[in-house]
Amino acid sequence: MNKRNNSFFRLTIFLLVIFSCISQKGIAWEENNSDAEHQGVIEVLKNYDIFPQGRIGNALYKEKKLLFSIENIILEDILPIESGGIIYKGVDSAGNVKLGYKGEDTFEPVTPSYYRLITKEKKRKLYRITPNGKIQDLLPYSNTASGIVEGGKGQGAFYHIVKGEEFVNEEDGKTYYKYFFKVHYIYPNRVKVQSLPGNFEDVKLRIKLRWIAQYSLSVEFSDGSSQTIQIP
Repeated sequence: MNKRNNSFFRLTIFLLVIFSCISQKGIAWEENNSDAEHQGVIEVLKNYDIFPQGRIGNALYKEKKLLFSIENIILEDILPIESGGIIYKGVDSAGNVKLGYKGEDTFEPVTPSYYRLITKEKKRKLYRITPNGKIQDLLPYSNTASGIVEGGKGQGAFYHIVKGEEFVNEEDGKTYYKYFFKVHYIYPNRVKVQSLPGNFEDVKLRIKLRWIAQYSLSVEFSDGSSQTIQIP
């Protein structure tokens, strides 16, 4: 083969390779086109990107490596958690917005607006979607967030265990254990979680919360007693 034919052969092979790559990625490149509503690649967190923005079946990437996509879901936000899983916010074809989870822990809705995560290590966390559309960990510093209840206006209340300690019962002289709970509340149009002053005590690991009215919360204890709190 002379030099001219050899050069033509190499050029032909090069063009075939380029055409093959474009054919395989053509759909992705087409979807990456930006317009007023679709911005292509969206950086949701450092090293995490959603591509393409606003498209059903779009995908999450970490450092440009595909992690996952959800069939018939538009991914809009994500929140990685300590155990290695990822909470995602998605919109289905009917326009319903919800949180979902990719991981080995238990993640489920417990009210229309609030979600619970229980890890394999039995850590308990609570989440929701904020008014600005972001995923929110309601109590980032605690692994015992529990008891979420939702009122008629979308307001939420929950508690976490502050500490536990032994005490001696004066009647029988026996040693028991009691727990201290901090109660928190949040409204759907606010981002900040508020806390009630002081702590509540019980000998059981759980207390029960119940909304009586939009600004009135009942705290119920294992002995059958209760306390009504007016929310500011």
